[in-house]
Amino acid sequence: MTCQWSFCAACCAEAKGPCCWVQADYLLWWLKPAPVFGTLASRGEFDLPLSGALGQAGTTVLRNSDPINYGSFSGIRVFAGGWLGDGPFGFEAGGFLLERQFKQMLYNSDILGNPIIGIPFFNTQLGVEDFSDYSVPNSTAGRVEVRSSLRFWGAEANALVHGFERENMRLDFLGGFRHLNLYETFAIGGSSTALFDPVQQTLAAVFFRGEEIGPPATSTTLDRYTARNQFYGGQVGARAVMTQGALSLLVTGKLALGGNYRSVNVSGLSTIQAGPIVSDVSVGGLFAQPSNSGRFSDFNFSVVPEVDMKVAYQIANNLTAYVGYNFLYWSGLLRPGDQVNRNVNPTQVPTFQDFTAPNGVQPFNGTVRNTSDFWAHGVSVGLGITF
Repeated sequence: MTCQWSFCAACCAEAKGPCCWVQADYLLWWLKPAPVFGTLASRGEFDLPLSGALGQAGTTVLRNSDPINYGSFSGIRVFAGGWLGDGPFGFEAGGFLLERQFKQMLYNSDILGNPIIGIPFFNTQLGVEDFSDYSVPNSTAGRVEVRSSLRFWGAEANALVHGFERENMRLDFLGGFRHLNLYETFAIGGSSTALFDPVQQTLAAVFFRGEEIGPPATSTTLDRYTARNQFYGGQVGARAVMTQGALSLLVTGKLALGGNYRSVNVSGLSTIQAGPIVSDVSVGGLFAQPSNSGRFSDFNFSVVPEVDMKVAYQIANNLTAYVGYNFLYWSGLLRPGDQVNRNVNPTQVPTFQDFTAPNGVQPFNGTVRNTSDFWAHGVSVGLGITF
């Protein structure tokens, strides 16, 4: 019997001693896109009242509520393990790490403020859809910016038990501990620069804490949401191996049950720059105000099943190459772009003309409002070495 890397207890017994293996994979995975709270940016027409607000005449959606798709992720996965002598017991431990991905979306006016660009929201004072414009022709030039990022990694450790073996087939069982970590950010905001109106021969202005500030002043808002999901749980599973000559098919199924620690950080910031440097800063952006900012966290029960399939080819007695496919599911996550509260009290926004003082109440549910599931799948190629 040749001693393949694929967890053969019998070959270790034949060798009268421990049998260990190390495997390293390159991963090419795709993750479930990141949800967002609604329309992120829209455009309005100059001569139409409330144009830019959702449902109003002349409004054009620039970025809708489709989830943010990051495309493919490259990563690595490393595992090591061994069988303990000639007995049926063994162990394995390892983990994976995917690259961090970033997305940025920019919507700019020209230097004269064309066209009208902004972020739609629901005005709680008036009870209607409204629009925060960052550019207005011959008044302010500006832009809307959306940024997001994601990183995903995990680790596990398992005890192995040799089940049974028949001719070219065998079945092993495993049980242990699993950890997953998903860290995401979502930010939305914009900037407005006051212009000189060549048509009316007047100076336009931006607003900061209710005061008008003329050219070349620039006001900005930024709302930032970060979310971390951390799974800790026990898992059980089984691994079937079918061998024909130098070729092997390995199928591993795992089911992890445990707690998911979910946390969200919400912060907003507005600035005014009347010269070469920022001259004043105010807490609160458009959506994130002092009344709904802070850190919110909880625990929930999560389920994490995973299926891993590999086709392996034994290059030498102790070297195996393989290709594989993985699918992983994770329930009950909190994702940042899905937690934005688009109900806005205009008196709370420092860059609005009707800003008064942060004494209104911005609706916010401190517990998790929007949970969703998560999945990851993809292919892998790698090498395994036994010794």
